[in-house]
Amino acid sequence: MQRSAAYLRKTWGEQIAGNLGMGLAFGLISLATIAAGVVLLVAAAATESAALIIVVAACLLLALVGIALVSSALSGVYAAAVYRYAAEGETGGFFTPAMVRSAFRAK
Repeated sequence: MQRSAAYLRKTWGEQIAGNLGMGLAFGLISLATIAAGVVLLVAAAATESAALIIVVAACLLLALVGIALVSSALSGVYAAAVYRYAAEGETGGFFTPAMVRSAFRAK
């Protein structure tokens, strides 16, 4: 537990920067999805078909849930890669050492 706390103190800035970057990317994706969903909802409302409005709303909700799940999973993978690099100097094969190394800046 103490070792994990030490790694967290050592890499907190990198974690914040990485999570902010991913948050920004997924925020923009979510915003674009919502914008497209609103356009589709307005078009569905223009048809006055309750079934079509419900289908479009459900698809929009599923898309947003999917985006949130992918975002959460990638944040976890990133956190694990940075932790593993801080602890062992390895990346685990999914990231190149240069990618993870660039997350660390001299303080």
